[in-house]
Amino acid sequence: MLGVNAGYDSRPMATSSADTGVNVRNLNTVFYQQVAAGLEAVSNTCNFNAYALIHVGTSEYRLNSNYFGGALDTYGLDVGYAITPDFKASVGYYYQQGDLGAADSSGVLGRLSYNISMTKHLRHVSQQILNIALVPMAMGQQARRELGRRL
Repeated sequence: MLGVNAGYDSRPMATSSADTGVNVRNLNTVFYQQVAAGLEAVSNTCNFNAYALIHVGTSEYRLNSNYFGGALDTYGLDVGYAITPDFKASVGYYYQQGDLGAADSSGVLGRLSYNISMTKHLRHVSQQILNIALVPMAMGQQARRELGRRL
């Protein structure tokens, strides 16, 4: 399967007194916006995802009398592999820049996941147990109906 996705996100940021012991004045509420875009390719055994999160509009604001804040741009690639249908691994790389230069960096992400839901066999057995448990109830309801008709 091939896919394309895109979106828009906005986030107001209301500032208040800093918890660093620094007294601040002129508290502001600022508004950050970003667009997101991605491409993905997924199969039963492999997946690939490329994405970008890019700020739009104003990227740097004065938050209060002492602090400024900035938006981030993030770009990334993820590649995954299904070791088994229930056990999957992925690795990714991302680069981000912004927030007044304080967040310019890159990194590697790794992920292992295992699906712990019931297997097909257990679902079948539990369904059979449920069916067996419901049969007497259904018979009891039918018997009550028959009895009601006869009275």
